[in-house]
Parts: sequence; structure tokens; C-alpha cells
Amino acid sequence: NDLIIWNRKTGTQQRLEGHTAKVQGLAVSPDKKLVASASWDARIGLWPLDGGDPVFLKGHNAGVNAVVFTKDGKWLYSASVDGSIILWDVAARTEKRVVERNGFGINVIKLGGAENALEGWLAYGSQDGVTRILDLETGDRLYEFSLERRPILGLDVSPDGTRLATGDGHGYITVY
Repeated sequence: NDLIIWNRKTGTQQRLEGHTAKVQGLAVSPDKKLVASASWDARIGLWPLDGGDPVFLKGHNAGVNAVVFTKDGKWLYSASVDGSIILWDVAARTEKRVVERNGFGINVIKLGGAENALEGWLAYGSQDGVTRILDLETGDRLYEFSLERRPILGLDVSPDGTRLATGDGHGYITVY
């Protein structure tokens, strides 16, 4: 339930307490000032690395599996077992909108787009074994990939933003 920040130079650690259930995912802000945590207590923790008090974001109805910051650090996306993806305003610490409602829990999310540009799409993998890609501007589903292998447990985007790799519960890795 806790986060532990290790200082590699000094060998010391700092324990961050506040979640009441398993922490499932982490993301570090681009400026390296915040860590976002996804927890099965249905909250997202925002932890200032300068030692300030955490803020907990509430909006999901079930455990949160994944979080990801945009490249500019202004926004945070979270994905939940309840099948929703929520966009958060990092500075205001508030929910901006629900981006997606899926009938199955969402395990992993990644942002992608043209290299050196802000993200244009979000990919997610869910418990039903489908990987979906959403247009962030319109909210439209651009693509759906399914090979009938459940669930999607891992997801990554190539550095140039042109390829997507998924890992599923059957042990396969697929590159699109």
C-alpha cells in the first residue's frame, strides 16, 4: 500500500503512506516533481517529490490499474477496473472528463503520437483481450485489435510512435 522512494546516491529511502490498498501502477511527471500512483483503493495519489503532502484524486468506482502523464505534464490519464479512463488536470487536481467507458476493466494505458509532438492518441488494453486506440481530440475509437487472447496485461509504444506492442495473459507479445 506504500510507495518507497530510493535515493541511489545516498542509499536512503523514503516511505510514502496513504493508500489503503495495493498500488498497481506508477508514473513520474516529465519535470520529475510528482509521482502519480494508481491504487486498488479506487484513488490516484499525487506525491510531491519535494516532500509535500500527497493529494488523492477520486473519480473511479473501482481499483485503478494505470496512470500516465502527458509529455507537457499538464494532464494525467487514469484507467480502472470499472472500465473507465479519466483525464485529470494536474495543476487544479481535478477531473476534467471521462474519456472512455468500456464494458471491461482496463489494465494498461499508453499515450502516443508523432515524435516530438504532444500526444494525439491513447491506447489501452483491457480484460476482454482487446486493445483499443482513441483519438484524444475527438474521443473516437480509431482502431481495435483482438486475437482472442485475454487479458491484455502489457502495452508499450515505440519511441517514434509508429508501433504498438501488447502482452497478453496467454504469454504472447504482439506488435502492431
